[in-house]
Amino acid sequence: TKNSIKDFLFNIYMKSVNIFLCQNNIQKSKLLKVYSSNKIKKIYNPFKNTYNNEIITKRKYVSWVGIFQKQKNMMKLYEIVKKLPNLSFKIAGEVYDNVDLETKQTLEKLKKSSNVEFVGLLNRSDIQNFISHSYCLLNTSFYEGFSNTYLESFSTGTPVVTTLKTDPDMIISKNNLGYTVNSYDELPSAILKTVNNKLDYKHIQNYLNLEHNPELIVNKLNEILKND
Repeated sequence: TKNSIKDFLFNIYMKSVNIFLCQNNIQKSKLLKVYSSNKIKKIYNPFKNTYNNEIITKRKYVSWVGIFQKQKNMMKLYEIVKKLPNLSFKIAGEVYDNVDLETKQTLEKLKKSSNVEFVGLLNRSDIQNFISHSYCLLNTSFYEGFSNTYLESFSTGTPVVTTLKTDPDMIISKNNLGYTVNSYDELPSAILKTVNNKLDYKHIQNYLNLEHNPELIVNKLNEILKND
């Protein structure tokens, strides 16, 4: 069959790889089950910071960014919105082509919520400006790697609030870049923390510029290749 041939060719290709680059410890642990440790290296996502504006100190709302689909867990977003009626939420994104029924129904509920505003699909520069005015970027996904949207948020000094499932290496909590919680039920209180106990916005931006600097990451990659 086509699939078995594809799998066969894929396995041959994988055996010829000299180095596997992964972005977090979960990916690394999965690769270690199949390949030797000397072939596996971890490098964080590179991100060139193009945000040149001043960091906003007076924030107005909670931001949420993503494609409207099942894995984004929009039902949980709706539940959070209802639990925090005194907070404004702004949602950026668009509907996924084959959106499931629950997500469709949840979108309708969100649109009827008085503390929610939909701003549409934004390009990168607009997303940075959008996030820069928010208390935090909220992530409600069921699963996700370390999203580039987090890096866009950090570029503006904005903290991220999410669950352990979407902060694989505990980067957010270990580096004081927002709040990572064990369960979705803890997200509302984590959001309130970002509103009432403002994190150091400049520290968040500095973390990004140092740890995800493309030039430094390229240098690290060159060292890995040189020693291979």
